[in-house]
Amino acid sequence: VQAVISMPAAPSRLVDTLKQSLQGVWGLETTEAVLGHMAAAARSRFTVMTPFVDADGAHRVIELFAATKLGVRRELIVRDGLPAPLVAYADEIRRLDLSVLDFRIPRADRAETETFHAKVVRVDDSECYVGSSNMTRWSFSYSLELGMHVRGAAASTVSRVIDAVLAVSTRVVV
Repeated sequence: VQAVISMPAAPSRLVDTLKQSLQGVWGLETTEAVLGHMAAAARSRFTVMTPFVDADGAHRVIELFAATKLGVRRELIVRDGLPAPLVAYADEIRRLDLSVLDFRIPRADRAETETFHAKVVRVDDSECYVGSSNMTRWSFSYSLELGMHVRGAAASTVSRVIDAVLAVSTRVVV
């Protein structure tokens, strides 16, 4: 397990305090760097699960999937259909053979729906990022976000959860 962080832009009192308390933020990797390494490392599948995407995040999502190797299965899990900022990337989504899936399930017993707030990136079945970062400019540039880069048994468990989400999600036609 590795701690992953996105920090507010400088100048930041929080960043200054972290540098003092963690002796230069030793041991922390940035969310952006970890996700980039994960995309490049994928051999069979790469999945991004995010409930919120803005224009900056749409660009990030496309860059991550573009960084994967040819033949890697690419999956994007969203809610409420294709986020408006990703509509501009429809041609790129098709070129990348990116499957977009919507996890919002109407409930028969009440007016609510089943959905998600989780932010997960999965590589194959053995490596995951689980954290607070949405695919938004705010999450990567202004807000403190924390996550964990997990390998091994815990990542395999998260991967099975993602497989269950995929099984009940609806394919979005792009």
